[in-house]
Amino acid sequence: MTTSETRENMTTSTAPAPVSAHVPTSTPHAQQTAQTAGEGMHIVAVDRFYPADRQMMEASIPAARFTWLAPKSEHLPADATAVVGNFPVAAVQELFTAQSHASAPRLQLIQLLSAGYYKYMNLALPQGVVITNASGAYDQAVSEHAFAQLLALMKNLDQYADLQRKHRWQSAGEVRSLVGATVVVLGYGHIGEAFARLCTAMGAKVFGFRRNPAHSANSAAVAQVVAMDSLAEYLPSADVVMSFLPSNPQTVGFFDESFFSAMKQGSYFVNAGRGDAVDSAALQASLRAGHLAGAALDVTNPEPLPADSTLWDTPRLIISPHVAGGWHLPQSVVNLRNLTMTNLTHLALGEPVENVVLPSSRA
Repeated sequence: MTTSETRENMTTSTAPAPVSAHVPTSTPHAQQTAQTAGEGMHIVAVDRFYPADRQMMEASIPAARFTWLAPKSEHLPADATAVVGNFPVAAVQELFTAQSHASAPRLQLIQLLSAGYYKYMNLALPQGVVITNASGAYDQAVSEHAFAQLLALMKNLDQYADLQRKHRWQSAGEVRSLVGATVVVLGYGHIGEAFARLCTAMGAKVFGFRRNPAHSANSAAVAQVVAMDSLAEYLPSADVVMSFLPSNPQTVGFFDESFFSAMKQGSYFVNAGRGDAVDSAALQASLRAGHLAGAALDVTNPEPLPADSTLWDTPRLIISPHVAGGWHLPQSVVNLRNLTMTNLTHLALGEPVENVVLPSSRA
């Protein structure tokens, strides 16, 4: 079976409903109504979807014209009505410039296929253009990956993998459990809530931290949603610190020597947010000193992590190459397709789109 056939079969096979209720899905009524809408729309989309998904997206708005481009395309059609994908910032800026010179600007939507949007924040949005993200699409993939890394550390699986390579039948010693453990989740959004549910199911007490707790719906997954400025009160008693923090000026270098020193002796640290939030030297020092029992990183700074980085050989550190999200889990691709179809249908019908991140609604 060819790679393309495998990808298509993965998409067309029966898949469970998206785990996250935050991922919008197209309704039959909306799709039927859209059959007569979208006249004159030009949708420019990244060519990363499975063939079956591309067909479904095109069929959902048959009156629209679709153009599929490579992910790193440097030039986008100047008459685009909607752009789907994380194209280079320079290409998006060039499109904005072309639209500003057009007698009748057409661009209305940029649908990102990531939850993060920091690199687009400095763009001056033309009047009437919104940027939406893929918040909710990766909840299952990222939360499960981070949870697996945490359990691997608590059960010494990283050490057993090393012993296996050395052909040594030997105990790695005491293990830990999440039953009764205190877990702190930083960046408590959709992914953080999914991770919290996994920990709560294992018997942990979870506290979710975000800048503004009032923006978080009550969730049975956590004992409490707490403001970030109260973190110092909870950190010394946390058995696990899990970060899903985004990259912004406030989070760069957030996890430094003082942070790790304030963590509980023998606790665990996992980062599936952004690599630039962690002071790598401080993390290594804490692990080598035995203050932290273990750590896991799905993100590093820089990326890719250089082969000669000392992080690779740091004891009790698990590293994965930024693969927790992305397109690795078929369900994530289904979620992205559904989200994209929903917002394109909304656009065709003249309805408000979902997951708007720019322009920001914050005062």
